[in-house]
Amino acid sequence: MQAEHVDAFLASAFAVLSEQAQAQPDRGSPLLRSGGIRSSRELTALVRVEGDVTAVILYSMSLATADKLRANQRPSAGADAERSAQDIVLQTAQAIAAGGAERLSQLGAACQPGEDLIVCGFGELLLIAVTLLVVPIFTRYGDMDIGVALQAQDGEHQEFGLLTAGGSRPSGLHESRSSREREVSAA
Repeated sequence: MQAEHVDAFLASAFAVLSEQAQAQPDRGSPLLRSGGIRSSRELTALVRVEGDVTAVILYSMSLATADKLRANQRPSAGADAERSAQDIVLQTAQAIAAGGAERLSQLGAACQPGEDLIVCGFGELLLIAVTLLVVPIFTRYGDMDIGVALQAQDGEHQEFGLLTAGGSRPSGLHESRSSREREVSAA
C-alpha cells in the first residue's frame, strides 16, 4: 500500500468527522487485516473509488454511535431531519471517499467514488482476499473504524469486489482463509 494514497482517505475521514459531525476524532493504532474481511460492527458502509487509484473504503460503527452522530450532526441546507442512522453512515462514507479522491487528484492520481453499499450486522463477509489497513477512530459519540484497501497498480494485483447486502459473493470469487490481523506502526 502506498502511504500517501492511504493517508488521503484517513485525512478525509478526520476532516469529514470534524466538520459534519462536530466530532474531534482521535486516531487509534492501525491494524493490517488480510484474507476474507468481515464486518466487525453493526453498520458498515463500503465505497469503491476508481481511476488511477482503485480502492475500497470501509466505515464502520455501532448502531448506538450512528444514532448519536445522526442526532448531533450539523443540519445542512435541505437536510431531512428524519434520516436514518444507516443513511448517515453511508453519506459520511461517501463524503470520506469523495474527499480522499479529491486529495489524490491533487497528488496527480485522478479518481472518483464509484459504487457503494451499506451492510448491517456482525460477521458479514465484505471483501475477499484483500489486505485492509484499519484505523480505529474514537469520538465523543463512540468508536468507529475506517478501513482502506488499495488495488495494486504495480503488477501485484489485489482482487476485491463489493458484496451484495445479502452477503453473496460475486461470481468467480472463492472463499478465502480466515482474516488475520497484525498491528502496524503509525505513519
